[in-house]
Amino acid sequence: MSWETTDSRYRSPGEFRYDDCLVEKYCLTMSARMRDTLEPDEFRPIIASSLIFSKILRRRVVRQTLLTFVGLVVAAIVLALLMPTILSLGIQFLPLAIVPFSILYARRLRSLADKKACDLVSPSSFLVTLNKVAYTINQVGYQQPRALSGPRGGGPVPMLPNVQTRIARIQRNSQLKGQ
Repeated sequence: MSWETTDSRYRSPGEFRYDDCLVEKYCLTMSARMRDTLEPDEFRPIIASSLIFSKILRRRVVRQTLLTFVGLVVAAIVLALLMPTILSLGIQFLPLAIVPFSILYARRLRSLADKKACDLVSPSSFLVTLNKVAYTINQVGYQQPRALSGPRGGGPVPMLPNVQTRIARIQRNSQLKGQ
């Protein structure tokens, strides 16, 4: 287990996400700011969700992206046969069309990983942990890495849901299970 304050996965390192855990071959890396905030048992939901997301569900992202890419290539070819001038435009912008699909799918997989992690650890303990993380973020502040900013300095393009969104989804899912 290692503790980092900066996340070096991006071109310009930013602060490590408080609600994230980087899973590498022989090491788990978490935010150093959360070391003193959470008790050792409270790391379990975050680690479980990250393990599920990175090991099991990441394969689905690659598969879904490839299927989307193949679908877009087929659509570009069909349109090119119908209208030849579209072929040059379609092939040039084809890689850009995959990015929104990948972002949406990654968000969906993170919520699915949280749902499966709630099955392993109780939803109440997951909510307690995420609420502590949200409180710490509000108190200390969190700087998102610049690599996640939109083109030409536009607004942020979050790949994964923020803490508040995760809390709301877990609460909604636990209420639905209780009915």
